[in-house]
Amino acid sequence: MCSNRAGGREQIDEAGATAAFARASFRTMEGVNRSLGGARVVREFLERQLREFDGHGPLRVLDLGAGSCDIPIAVSRWAREREYPVEFTCLEPNPHARAMARQKLRESPELAVRVRGERVEEYVPDAPHHYAVGSMFFHHFTDSEILCMLERLRGFVGRGVLINDLHRTPAAFIGFWLLSFAIAPAVSRDGLHSIRRGFRPAVLESVLGELRDVEVCVRRAYLFRVAAEVHFV
Repeated sequence: MCSNRAGGREQIDEAGATAAFARASFRTMEGVNRSLGGARVVREFLERQLREFDGHGPLRVLDLGAGSCDIPIAVSRWAREREYPVEFTCLEPNPHARAMARQKLRESPELAVRVRGERVEEYVPDAPHHYAVGSMFFHHFTDSEILCMLERLRGFVGRGVLINDLHRTPAAFIGFWLLSFAIAPAVSRDGLHSIRRGFRPAVLESVLGELRDVEVCVRRAYLFRVAAEVHFV
């Protein structure tokens, strides 16, 4: 069931996904991030980088496939409370997710978070970023697509990338299946497929090892998460 990464697309990736389905999907993702440490993985990663940050101006972070921007918003609030200089640019091609994100940001205009609709493949930044993060984003792609994307990111992300994604295990699959009775069936199917498209740490480390001139650290992170840091050297 979980021995190999599944192929195929999730319904949320299809252009015809309805607004109601998209909102339900992204609300479910918000709950998973709150409950299973999604924001915490990003916060701890950026806190380590901020200790060594010697640049001028804010730490510029590109969030890939940011969804409703729940993680960038949570991390930005944390950073603002501590007077850490962090600025997020969030890429999210799904228009329903962008609408959810912009509504949240209208309620928190003080946060340095902006939302853009481009896909990573077409994004051209106004200025380079220091780091990129992808939370439950990279599992939507094949191993070869991930490597190509990281090479493209290297062109405008100066220091490195955090992959914050799902740990593909039978326990994660069964756990989500048990919770799925309270979720719309289509959202539940997408969630289970997401887990089957997730990562095993050792395998992900082997895939990322094909990149040149990088330092890679892959670990299990909290419940059913994998965190992979790719530092460009």
